[in-house]
Amino acid sequence: MLDVACLWGSDHTELGVIATETLGERIGLGISRGRFPKGYPYVDPNEDVVLAATDGTTDLLAVLDGHNGFDAARAATQAILDRVEDLFSLLPEEAAAEAITVAGAAVRDAVSGLTGVRRSSGTTICVAVVAGSRLAVASAGDSTAVLVGEDSRVLTRTTPALGHGRYRFDEHPITAVVDAGDRLVVATDGLWDFLGGADRLRPELLDSPRLAVSRLIEAAFNGGAGDNVGVAVRRGSAGEVHVRDRAAS
Repeated sequence: MLDVACLWGSDHTELGVIATETLGERIGLGISRGRFPKGYPYVDPNEDVVLAATDGTTDLLAVLDGHNGFDAARAATQAILDRVEDLFSLLPEEAAAEAITVAGAAVRDAVSGLTGVRRSSGTTICVAVVAGSRLAVASAGDSTAVLVGEDSRVLTRTTPALGHGRYRFDEHPITAVVDAGDRLVVATDGLWDFLGGADRLRPELLDSPRLAVSRLIEAAFNGGAGDNVGVAVRRGSAGEVHVRDRAAS
């Protein structure tokens, strides 16, 4: 049976408020408009989305950070939700790449019918799929996945976001092996910018995925959080201790 949870930014627009959700004991999701208003022009007050799904053995985590309106992030998320059962029939690296491919097609179709600034709506996206000890991460834009074990390891590259003429995913997902003691953190730049970077992910913040998402967003609040914050945290599974990248750094 597939369990799915999604936090939509359009439902969470009050400053300083944190919304959380959990999938079992392994996955936590959190979202907030931020502690303060955005310090740059925006269309919608909260354009982030956080999504997670699990069938008990395979987990999918995704965050999206829209701009020039929530339209692109909404369309991309809905496309993944519509295909989520199919994604769970694929290998992790295939599923991560396919999620962004369908998201890009949905963004292209959605913005083509818009006018004004919303026609320039775009979104970052970061999708992580874990099956057993096997992890694959695919991303577009600056939303980031970090594997936290003995050290913190960033598993994403900064690339153009979806929108503005870029709707295809052409990169190879980054793969890694997850150890039982690891935590996976997938978040939008509203976390990383105000937390102070991935190296600030202290283990005590991540003891429990249910508590970790609130603690991380509160840490971003303490850093000034003048942006939307979306984050998902997953507890690791059994496997090798080392991490290997498929792509060159």
